[in-house]
Amino acid sequence: MYGFVLPFEAQLVTLTSEMFDLSGRLKSNLLVADLEDLGVNTAVIPLCQNLQKFEDQSQALGGWYVMEGATMGGQIVVSKLDNSHTHNTPIRFYNSYGKKTVEKWRVLRFS
Repeated sequence: MYGFVLPFEAQLVTLTSEMFDLSGRLKSNLLVADLEDLGVNTAVIPLCQNLQKFEDQSQALGGWYVMEGATMGGQIVVSKLDNSHTHNTPIRFYNSYGKKTVEKWRVLRFS
């Protein structure tokens, strides 16, 4: 995920930073924290070299919409991990907005 999310977010910021403040919505830093907790050095993770390039802001916003929609699915992952006995599993990425996930999704859909 990290090898995809980091270059994806870089494109997103480049194309949409004039329109939106994405600082509270970027998730690569959460992946870094989770991976470091697992003892993974993110510097050795290869980054996706064949990522589809967004040609304009509308494509970037469509990509952002899909990525943000995945945060809803992340709540399913969090609930499954919380219901298992793996409480030491770092889940910052999947639980990026915590209890505000639905609220953040609604704000994005109606922006």
